[in-house]
Amino acid sequence: MSLSKLGLPGLRCGIVIADEKVISALTNMGGIISLSPSSMRPAMATEMIKYGDLLHLPKMVIRPFYKQRLEHTIETIRSCYLSPERCLIHNPEGDIFL
Repeated sequence: MSLSKLGLPGLRCGIVIADEKVISALTNMGGIISLSPSSMRPAMATEMIKYGDLLHLPKMVIRPFYKQRLEHTIETIRSCYLSPERCLIHNPEGDIFL
C-alpha cells in the first residue's frame, strides 16, 4: 500500500503487510536498490563528463533557472505589500532559502 493512495501525494513511504520473512526480504532489497543507481544516471554523467557539459550545466542552466525563480518570487512577495520598500529580504542564497 502507498500513503499517496490515502490522500498524501508525494509522500515517499509505503506500508507492507506481510509475513516477517517477506518484510525482511523487502527491507534488504530496498536498501540495495537505494544504494544502486540506475544505469541511466551513470551513463548520462559519463557522457556529460566526456564532452565537458558537466561543468557547463551549473553556470549556464541551473544557476540562471534558479536566479529567475528567485527574482520572480521576490517580485511577487513585494507586490503584496502596500509599501514594497518596507519589505526587507536578507541576501538570498538560493530559491529554497528565501
